[in-house]
Amino acid sequence: MSDLEWYKYKGKSFPFIRPRQVSAPGIVRPSPEEILYGDAASAAQAPPPPLALLAKGMGQARRKPPSVPNRATNAPPAPTATSPSAPIQIAQSKIPKNTPAQQKRADSTFGDFRKRLAPREGGYVNRGLQKDPGGPTNKGISQKFLNDLRTNKATRKQWRHLPAQTKNLTNAQIDDILRKEFFDRPQIDRLERVPGLARAEPTLAEQIFDASVLHGTAVAGKWLQHSLDEVLGTNLKVANKTTGKHEYDGTLGSDTRRKVEQAVRQGKSKEICNKIVDKRLAYMRANPRLKDNRGWIPRAESFRC
Repeated sequence: MSDLEWYKYKGKSFPFIRPRQVSAPGIVRPSPEEILYGDAASAAQAPPPPLALLAKGMGQARRKPPSVPNRATNAPPAPTATSPSAPIQIAQSKIPKNTPAQQKRADSTFGDFRKRLAPREGGYVNRGLQKDPGGPTNKGISQKFLNDLRTNKATRKQWRHLPAQTKNLTNAQIDDILRKEFFDRPQIDRLERVPGLARAEPTLAEQIFDASVLHGTAVAGKWLQHSLDEVLGTNLKVANKTTGKHEYDGTLGSDTRRKVEQAVRQGKSKEICNKIVDKRLAYMRANPRLKDNRGWIPRAESFRC
């Protein structure tokens, strides 16, 4: 149902088919002019548009905005193979860029952390889902985590080239995953660069990296934030946009790093490090799969200051 009309626009005549506005009760549909010009007042003052221009405007109005997933909240749980079934957020934030000097330091730090992580994670193992719900693991990368990387909307573009099975991952691919998802993205390098931390307590940043691989980046970050609040009397909780509740977000952002620097100045960085160890042990001992993973306790204790 429509009416054919002719309009003059910039000295030329254009045919225009005006669709009749059919609305359900209580719903007011905008006219074509309102779709193009944004509101009724502007539409009334503006000259009638040519058909091509109107079609372009209506097309833009109907086009849906792209959906951008929140990596910190929408990513599905992805326990590592040695993890006590901890939900791992695939990513917390965009990877920040470093200066050349910072990048050189980050490369060196990751190399050291990765070298010491290797014996703790071991090689390829497949112990069955009852003992390891993450599935077959290759040097710390579980099958479930690999599946999430390859299929999750937030990460599949970057990681879809990976093989479908963990046993087929190369050492270079494993190093790349560990570097980008457990070191760069949670900003471990920036934590390690907190003034004075490398001298006062060099194992703190490495423990967060190790806990991220074993338990998940968000879980490790929350333990750090909780420990800082307990020792310093600060409050790093933020309002959850969905629930409104104040809770730890696990992000190693500028606020968290400033509190780490405060702990260094007050000579409390070792206490923070040990608090994190205690939280890891409590978390492990509450997990029914501890009996099948006797290496968890010594691994956490190795970071005690």
